[in-house]
Order: sequence, then structure tokens, then C-alpha cells
Amino acid sequence: MGQKIPILMTGHSINEAKTNYRIELLCDNKKSSKANLFIGYGKRLLKNPSYFISIKTLYYQFLDFLAEKGRKGKTNLAIIKPFYYIEWNEDTVVPKILELGWKFDDKEFKSTWRADCYIGVLRQFFYKQELGFNDLDAYYAHLLRNKEISMSEAMERIRFENENNEDLVRSILRDFYDVDYDIVKKKMNK
Repeated sequence: MGQKIPILMTGHSINEAKTNYRIELLCDNKKSSKANLFIGYGKRLLKNPSYFISIKTLYYQFLDFLAEKGRKGKTNLAIIKPFYYIEWNEDTVVPKILELGWKFDDKEFKSTWRADCYIGVLRQFFYKQELGFNDLDAYYAHLLRNKEISMSEAMERIRFENENNEDLVRSILRDFYDVDYDIVKKKMNK
């Protein structure tokens, strides 16, 4: 931190980039124009003032947003997207990752895709709870449409990898955020 290295490295693959339902959720009228994104994001900031606790975080989110929307010249950020040049092929990439000594915790993470991020677990869990689908569903649907996987493989991976592990979610909220899952669940149900 504090090195001011102007690089934004994203791990998105081409298939992930095409699952943009989250951007559409942010827009007021479901049309993803820049104005609608700004208005939608602004409204969410006003509804949740805790975002303003870290002005620095808001600043970097804004730079990230501009960079991702193709305005990197105005942010002085170099954007690196390795999976736009290297195809994400699980049968090739995962063995190479393991060869490098990285490990997947297959007890907590059922998918090798984004298998190192507790925030991802929370995000996927709550999207699934609230919307009935999440990034995994959208990702495998996209692979299916591109005929990169079969319907049976897509359904099996979605079923297995989307298995809602409520105990894991409870422990993440408790251990990292000192938040009680039952309180979150009550607020969601309102």
C-alpha cells in the first residue's frame, strides 16, 4: 500500500466480462449508460453512508470504474487483463497453478474459479439468496451458450459449486466482520 503503482490488474476472462447483470442491477432504469451507472451508484452511496468512511476507497473505486469503462487515459492507470490473452481452460490452468505450489481449499471452496476469496463466497451466497442466481450461474450459462460445455456439465457444476454453505457464510461474517448472520438475514427479509 502507498506505493502509488498505477496498475489495475483484473482476473476477468472474456466469458466473465460478458456476465454484466450486476452493472444492470446498479442502473436505475436497467439501461447501462454511464449516466445511469453514476446515478445508480450515487443513490446506493446515499442509502449506505458507511461507504464514506474511507474516502480513499471511494476514490479508487471511481478510478477503477473509469478505467474499466475505457477512460484509462484520464486515470493514468495501466490495465492488465491476462485472461484476454491466455484462454482460461481449467484443465490446463489448474494443474499449472498446483504445479506452482498454490493450493485450493476444496473444503470451503467448491469451485476453482475464484477459489481464494471469502468476499466472493459472501457475494455469491447473497446474490443467490436475493436474486435466485449469481455469477456462477451466469458464467456457466455463457459457457453453455458458446458450446464450451454441455448442459449436463453446466447443471452439475452449478449444483455442486453453488451449494449454499450457510455455516461457512456464518463463520466468515462472525470471524472477519463481527456480524451475526441471523441479523443480516432478518434485515434482508425486510
